[in-house]
Amino acid sequence: MYLSIIFLPLLGSTVAGFFGRKLGSTGAQIITISSLIITSAMVLVAFYEVGLCGSPVYIKLPSWIDSGLLNVSWGFSFDSLSVVMLLPILLVSTFVQIYTVDYMREDPHNQRFFSYLTLFSFFMILLVTADNYLLMFLAWEGIGVVSYLLINFWFTRIAATKAAVLALTQNRVGDTLLTLGLFGMLWAVGNLDYSTVFSIIPYMNETSTTIIALLLLGGASAKSAQLFLNTWLPHSMEGLLNKTYTSYNYIKSLRALHNKAQINENILFSIPTFRKETLEIITGNLLGDGSLRRPGPNTILGLESKAKASFSMTLTVKGYNYMVYLYDKVYAQFSSSGIHAYPNISLPQHKDLTVTQYSFTTTRTPLFTALHDLWYRWDKDANTYVKIVPMSIGDWFSARSLAHWIMEDGYFDSHGRTQTIILCTESFTKAECIFLQTVLSKLDLKSTLKIRNKVNDTYRIRISKTSMPLLRKIVIPYMHKDYMYKLYGAIGPS
Repeated sequence: MYLSIIFLPLLGSTVAGFFGRKLGSTGAQIITISSLIITSAMVLVAFYEVGLCGSPVYIKLPSWIDSGLLNVSWGFSFDSLSVVMLLPILLVSTFVQIYTVDYMREDPHNQRFFSYLTLFSFFMILLVTADNYLLMFLAWEGIGVVSYLLINFWFTRIAATKAAVLALTQNRVGDTLLTLGLFGMLWAVGNLDYSTVFSIIPYMNETSTTIIALLLLGGASAKSAQLFLNTWLPHSMEGLLNKTYTSYNYIKSLRALHNKAQINENILFSIPTFRKETLEIITGNLLGDGSLRRPGPNTILGLESKAKASFSMTLTVKGYNYMVYLYDKVYAQFSSSGIHAYPNISLPQHKDLTVTQYSFTTTRTPLFTALHDLWYRWDKDANTYVKIVPMSIGDWFSARSLAHWIMEDGYFDSHGRTQTIILCTESFTKAECIFLQTVLSKLDLKSTLKIRNKVNDTYRIRISKTSMPLLRKIVIPYMHKDYMYKLYGAIGPS
C-alpha cells in the first residue's frame, strides 16, 4: 500500500500523458483524478497506522548509487511527519484537479494539463517520503520542471514562455546552493541518509553545521520565493497559476453568461491572457472589416444544444503577410486551430476563386463572448446581430488601435488636393461615426464626415489634411511595413 501511495499518481500521469489522444479529455480526467482519490484514501489509512498508532514504515528498494563509502538506495520513510504532510498534499491536489475539470473544460489540451498536474503531485509525495537527501533532491528538481511546464502551458504566449524561463533560471540559484549543501554534507558526514546525518550532526563541528544549514536554507528560499529570490513568482502568474487567482471573477462571469445576462467589459481585464495591448489591436480591427462570429443566441455555449460553441475572428485578405503577422503576434494565444483562408483554393470546388478573408476559431468562449456582446446587439426584426460601437471604446482606443484600423479598413485619398486618410465606417450609424470623431479627437486628430451612400445613409470619416503629419507620427510605430503606402499613397514616403 505504501509504495502505491508514491507511484499511483505517477502511473496516472504517465497514462494521461502518453495515451491522452486515445483516452480523450474525459478519460484522462477520470484516470488522473481516480489515482489521486485512491491515493488520498490510502494516505488516510497510513495516517491512522503511522500517525495515530505510532507504527512508522520504512521501505528500502535496490541500491541507486554504490560508490566506495557512498551508498544511496531508493528508500522511503513513512513516519509521523511524512504522513501529516501527505494529508494536505493529497487532499488539496485532489480537490484542485476536481475543480480543474470544469475550469479547463474549453482547453483543447486538457490531457496534457492533467498529466502535468498529477505529475506535480507525484513529486510532492516523493519529496516528503524520501529517506535521503539525494532522493529528496530528485523530487525537488522534478517539482521545478513541472512548475516550468505549468507556467509555460500556453507556450504560444511569449510572456508565459519568458515567465517560465525566469522561474527555471532563478530556481537554479537555489539549486546550486542546495547542491553545495549536499556536497558539504558528503564531505562532513560521508552519507546522505536522513538517519545517518541526524545521528552524527550533534557531534559535528559547529561551523560546518552552520554553513551546511545556510546552504540548504538558501535552496529552500529560492524554491519558496523568499526575499531576493522572489522576483520569479509574480511573473509566474502569467501562466495557469494565475487563473486560480482570478477564478472567483471568472466563475461569476461564466454564471452570468449561462444566465444570458449582459457581461460588463471589465471581464476582459480579469482574464490573464487578455492584455490592454491585445484589446487595442482587436478594437482597431473591429472598427474596420474585422468581425466576430458565434452561434445564435439559442445555441450559445450549447445551453439548448450539446454542440460545443466556438467563435471566429474574421479579417479581410488585404495582405497575406499582415494577416499572418497579426495572427502570430496577437491571436495565436487564443487559438490552436491556426489561420484559415476562405475560399480555400486548395479545395477542388474553390480552386478558381479568390481568397477574400482569413479567420481563426477559438473556444475560449467567455473572453470572446464578452467581446461579442460589446460590439454586437441582436436585432429581432432582422434576426441577426448588428455591429455597434461600444460606449466604452474611448478607454481602449489608442494610436495602436488607429494603426490597425487604417491597415484593416482605411485608404489614402489622393484625389484632387486632399492627400488624406479615409476610414471606412459604413458598418456604423451616423451617430456612431460622430462619436468616433470624438474618440479620434482624444488623439488631437481633426476629422470630417463624408457621405458614402445617401440612400443607405452611410458615412466615412475623413482625417483632416492638417492632422496628417500628426497621424503619421503616432501610427507609424505600429504599422506593418506592407501597409505604409496607406499613409503616403502609391508614391510612398518622401
